[in-house]
Amino acid sequence: MRTNNREKAKRRSSNWARSFTPNIPEDGVCLAPFTRLIVTRQAYRICCPGWQPLGRSGSQGIASSSIPPMQAWNSKRAQSVRSSIIDGSYRFCRTCPALHDIACGSCIVPLDQVTDEYVRNAIKNKQTALDRPPTILHLSGDRTCNLQCPSCRTRRVMQPHGFPREKQVVDTLIGAHTQRIGLAGAGDPFASLFYRDFLTTYDFSKSPNAHITLATNGLLLPCYWDRIANDRVDLISVSVDAASPLIYEQLRYPGKWPDILKALNFIGDLRRRGKLKTFMINLVVQQRNWRDMPGFVTLGLNVGANVIKFMPIVPRGERVRDYAHAAIQMPEHPENAEFVEMLQDPIFRRDAITIHLGPLRHLIRGAAPDTVDLPQEMLI
Repeated sequence: MRTNNREKAKRRSSNWARSFTPNIPEDGVCLAPFTRLIVTRQAYRICCPGWQPLGRSGSQGIASSSIPPMQAWNSKRAQSVRSSIIDGSYRFCRTCPALHDIACGSCIVPLDQVTDEYVRNAIKNKQTALDRPPTILHLSGDRTCNLQCPSCRTRRVMQPHGFPREKQVVDTLIGAHTQRIGLAGAGDPFASLFYRDFLTTYDFSKSPNAHITLATNGLLLPCYWDRIANDRVDLISVSVDAASPLIYEQLRYPGKWPDILKALNFIGDLRRRGKLKTFMINLVVQQRNWRDMPGFVTLGLNVGANVIKFMPIVPRGERVRDYAHAAIQMPEHPENAEFVEMLQDPIFRRDAITIHLGPLRHLIRGAAPDTVDLPQEMLI
């Protein structure tokens, strides 16, 4: 029964996203399958599983995480995805927000503007097996976190030894070619001993061009900022999910509102002082927090963020159980009409801050497509 509920929830979510006509570029190519590898506990991926379902269950990625990373990088599924980009069908990517609001992801660019000669030649020559490792790595296998958010998990998760496969990824895939390293997503990079150790001890002279993206809940960041290689960090993405104390402390348990405000202001000050290029705050839109969305824009302005990202909740992991109740974006949800009306608020068109709504922008009457030029690491 649980499996049936999981599959039904995934189908509902996928059908909702597919109800919008994707804007498949005629002269553009997505660089992600040629440059990016995401390591999770179950699988290697090249894109978010909610946007690119692969395998029979839709969550198997390009390969199981049990195999060596370079073998996964050139797996049959990985090569099939690359082939779909080369032939222009994008058949694995129909729900990707970059295809619904084409400007939202700079991973899709005209072929003649691809600056990476290796990738440009691979696409021109229809080469799907790549001997060069990915230039963008996102490590998301360690689920250790200081929070137990109900949209993500039902209990605290601590993995003292991290995820062993990620050590092999670090040892074999990170090098002079590496452009970006993303940390966490399934957990928090400062709660994880493995990620903290990497941030404090890795010899970045081996990767002179590498920048770091941190996906974090923010609470521990001020404590560890001065201990890590913070000169490499140019993008911090903080999951907040609320703009009010009550909703925050419900959705980000056991986080406290005064603590997250302190952390957000700390990060905003880093950006104001030129120590950080991009400060993004995120809200996973669901039944319990959609009324906080206008206030979330104001919060972003007040703390000094320059990007706000709203994402509709998807049925992933432990979120599946209550998905029908949580998925406010679904037309059949009893509060959907009120939610759609709220999205007409002019605050979502503010020019003072970049607001990314992804598929939700389709619900704003008369809205132009997102013109947000987010680097592809933000789409993880």
